[in-house]
Amino acid sequence: MTSYRAQREAQQGIITALQLMGIPRAKWPTFIQLPLPVEAHQTVTPWPFQPPDFERLHQSIDEWVKAADAAWQKYRDGVVQGWQTCVQKGVDAAVPVAKSRRGPGNNRRNANTGDRYKWAALRLSGLDWKEIAARSNATISGVTKAASEVLRAAEWPTKLKADQRCAPVTYTHQKFPKWKYHRTEPACTVGDAEQEAALGDGWVDTPTAFEAELEP
Repeated sequence: MTSYRAQREAQQGIITALQLMGIPRAKWPTFIQLPLPVEAHQTVTPWPFQPPDFERLHQSIDEWVKAADAAWQKYRDGVVQGWQTCVQKGVDAAVPVAKSRRGPGNNRRNANTGDRYKWAALRLSGLDWKEIAARSNATISGVTKAASEVLRAAEWPTKLKADQRCAPVTYTHQKFPKWKYHRTEPACTVGDAEQEAALGDGWVDTPTAFEAELEP
C-alpha cells in the first residue's frame, strides 16, 4: 500500500508534468481532481531537553561535552521509545515510510524523476507506451516500467477505461524545460536555449548517449 505522502507526491508530479506540457485541464482524465486535498500533518513536540549544567571550576569543557552527549542520547532514546510504545499499544497508528525516489543511477540507466512524471502524464493523456517511448528517445520497457511505478504510487490506472477518457489529446512537443546529462556531472534541467548553451560542451539530451561507453 502506498503511503499518503508518496501518493500525494506522485499525483502532484504528474499534474505538474501535464501543466508543463500544455495539456488543457479539460483533456485530463476525469478522476484527476484539483486542487488536491490538503496534506495532513500531525506534529508531535517532545518535552524540552535540558542539558547538564557546566561546573566551570571543577569541570573541563571536554568533560561537559561528554556529559551533554550522554544526556542527549538518553533523552533522544527515551522520546523514541515513547513514540514506539504508543504505536505498539494502538494509541497511535503506524505511518508507512515513503520510498525514496530513484535517480538515474551510477550508469544513467534509470529514468530521472522528471521523465517518469512526464511519461506517466502522457500515458494518462491517452498515448500508448510505444508512442511515448518514440517521442522520448527511450526504450518501451524502460518507459513502461518507470511510468507504471509512478502511476501505481499515485493510485491512478496505468490504462484508462473508456469512461475515464476526455477529449483526444494532441500533444505539442515543447523543447524546454528539459533535462541535460553529462558523463561526470549530475543531471540538471535547463529552461531555455541560453541556459542550455551556458552548460558548455559534454552535455547531451539523453543518458543513453553514454551507454555504449559503459558496455564491457
